[in-house]
Amino acid sequence: DSRNTTRPPLPPEESKDEKEAKVVVPLTPEGIAKEDIQTLLEAYRKAYESRDVERVKRVYPTAPASNLSYFFKQVKSLEYKYTAAPEFVDLNPALGTATVKVGAMVTPENKGPKSDPMKLANTFTLKRQEGNWTIAHLEARPEK
Repeated sequence: DSRNTTRPPLPPEESKDEKEAKVVVPLTPEGIAKEDIQTLLEAYRKAYESRDVERVKRVYPTAPASNLSYFFKQVKSLEYKYTAAPEFVDLNPALGTATVKVGAMVTPENKGPKSDPMKLANTFTLKRQEGNWTIAHLEARPEK
């Protein structure tokens, strides 16, 4: 077989894969906002799980630091998992506001008596400032 198979790669604008990817994932303001919000929710989850009040406050500036600090000191470790995909109740990319509901399961390992996992129904009120989404308010109700 004498065919030359070492063709140089196509220049970026000719790349078939990239064109297809752009068609599959339309980056609408809503799509971008949803992606950013999911990243924010994951950052909150990781910060909470790491029991780091400062990290929590970076994504949730009005978080009740003294309550969190007290709670985090009572536990040896903490597992925080979302139990479902986020439900976007309200999303306004133009105004930079959103309300998202997502269930969570929080499993603390206490220093004292064993405690049961807590099922929470979270309602996040979010706002975007200077391009960054943050948690403005969080209502975490115990789920029956």
